[in-house]
Amino acid sequence: MAEKGSGGKNKVGFDNDAIDYAILAFILIATVSASLGVEDMKDIPQILKKGSETYFKSFIGGFIPWVQLHGVVFKMIAIFVIILSVAGITYLLLRLRRVRAQEYEKYKAVDIEGEGAKARQVQWEIILKHMGSENHAEWKLGILEADNILDELLEERGYRGETLGDRLKFAESKGLKTLNDAWEAHKARNIIVHEEATSPLNKRDARKIIDLYEKVFKELGYL
Repeated sequence: MAEKGSGGKNKVGFDNDAIDYAILAFILIATVSASLGVEDMKDIPQILKKGSETYFKSFIGGFIPWVQLHGVVFKMIAIFVIILSVAGITYLLLRLRRVRAQEYEKYKAVDIEGEGAKARQVQWEIILKHMGSENHAEWKLGILEADNILDELLEERGYRGETLGDRLKFAESKGLKTLNDAWEAHKARNIIVHEEATSPLNKRDARKIIDLYEKVFKELGYL
């Protein structure tokens, strides 16, 4: 099946409206062919000629051709009405198909897990970029971002508590294997924030802290 794009053409290059019109034309031709026999079409000129020759001679003599002529006319009118009805219904069905296709393209299911994995990878690469810098402020920023991610991960996975420290205490009963690593990283983060003046951060220690966060992230399925 041809996959539809977002514009007026599908991905194999055919105009969507052209396809709809082709379907409509096919249905109309089939309807006319089924409703109007070939013999009826051939008889119309003969009936018209016969009716015009006899109509003014006598009412009785022209009555039968008149009935024949108007019978065909009425049949043609009925067929015309049928054609219009079929055309209208077909058009509505085609438009409904188009609307459904557009709605599907707009609201079709998104690979949430895949998108989430990409977003997490981007976040982690940003943190690693901070840690690869020679700027002391970049190391601090990377550690703070990693700590925020840990807090969000624990909350998403049902670890209760108002703060990250509370959630880590709750994790003691959940069997988190890297709990000690999480505690060590979080405490280091707090020292950096509150005691940085007395305990300056160096690149080696900053990288060690990020490695602790990485271990926890892998167990939690973030990486």
